[in-house]
Amino acid sequence: MAATGTSSDFISANSLNWALTHITRFGENDIFPFPFEYEAYKALWPEVLKTLSKVDLGTYEVGSTLKLLVPKGKWGFRVSMGAKFISFFREFRSMCDPF
Repeated sequence: MAATGTSSDFISANSLNWALTHITRFGENDIFPFPFEYEAYKALWPEVLKTLSKVDLGTYEVGSTLKLLVPKGKWGFRVSMGAKFISFFREFRSMCDPF
């Protein structure tokens, strides 16, 4: 893993295509429902792919996640986290006007 700000680190188009296939088939996790954003990304994939291919992971700062307590067993709970798509969706707002 590259140190922050010292190197450029980009995700290949093949990896991004695999990620789209995987996440639209299996989802992000087994707790939250499939977000509608997945279908928007899929419909606009050429533009989204072009944008994501330019993201330098060496300097990109990840935003906060959605954190919820979910039941575990009869008396317990666990913390479950999922992506906050609204912040990411804002980056593609101009592409997503039809949705």
